[in-house]
Amino acid sequence: MAKTLIKNDTKLLYTISEVAQQAGISIETLRRMDRKGEFKPSATTPGGQRRYTSEDVGRLFDIRRERKRDVSRRCLTISFVNVKGGVGKSTLAITLAGALAQRGYRVLVIDADPQANATQGLGLDPERTTPTMARALLPEGDRDRLPLAEVIQPLPNLHPRLFLAPSHIDLALVEGRLHGLQVQREIVLDEALDTVRADYDLIFVDSPPTISNLLINVMVASDGVIVPIDATYALSGVSALNQTRALCAKVNRHPVLLLGAVLNKQVMNTTMHNVVLAQTEMTFGAERVFKVMLPYRTEIEKATHRGEPVVFSSDPAAALYVELADEIMKVATERLGARATADGQSVAATD
Repeated sequence: MAKTLIKNDTKLLYTISEVAQQAGISIETLRRMDRKGEFKPSATTPGGQRRYTSEDVGRLFDIRRERKRDVSRRCLTISFVNVKGGVGKSTLAITLAGALAQRGYRVLVIDADPQANATQGLGLDPERTTPTMARALLPEGDRDRLPLAEVIQPLPNLHPRLFLAPSHIDLALVEGRLHGLQVQREIVLDEALDTVRADYDLIFVDSPPTISNLLINVMVASDGVIVPIDATYALSGVSALNQTRALCAKVNRHPVLLLGAVLNKQVMNTTMHNVVLAQTEMTFGAERVFKVMLPYRTEIEKATHRGEPVVFSSDPAAALYVELADEIMKVATERLGARATADGQSVAATD
């Protein structure tokens, strides 16, 4: 039964629009929860108006946080992260996505980096592509916000099972909007992905090279994380990444597991390569370093700049990416407890 507060206590109450703004959800969502009996305002004003108390708002945050996501479903979300730029995150993400599309998986690439390198690498011009992730990550209730499904574009010129949610520099402006949300700002991307996960076997997310609200959203939305390491020893930010991942594991709705590090853009059989390999194994553990290592080749960079990942060419380097893609899926099976399959069925991992 709703309690009636005296006039002097009305300052403790919140309207439905104020609660929606604090929680980053729409007024209609709150009304729907009210109709279903999931979340109702517990107070009324002397004039008979229904209002939410501070306790109600806290309970709403608990309700949203407790809505767990089942990671045993067939769709796996894997992000590529490193707070150092230039390590080849975008090229790695889109090329592996292409390799797995060729293997028969339906793969969605989410470009969550305002630099939009993954978008360009898959053949789209960010300045001429609309809509983009900038609109999909706006707070719920914003009139310019779009469902993620309306942002996703097929890429039939590359592969019929490859899809992209493109980015644009405007995504950097969304960072400030996310920061303005008082709560639940770290699950905006995860909740957006929940609306499309049933349509894909794999989701690969390219992340910004900074610890930010966008990166936290990426890691919270991920089942597993892959860290590319280049030949210039890009390990300085790994400690901060691990701390961020641990924080995300505490506040999100499912574990965020480190799948491993990929040695990328390597100058093989050199002293520097051996040093980077040794330091990477020391940092992550040898079992967390993928065995397939990718050499530096100008053709790989040229293919990305052409908007056609190297796996769609006859270049010999394509075979290495296919091999690495297979290794990643094997590791995902072992460490996530389930794996996506090309026919869309979920298969439990075995020891």
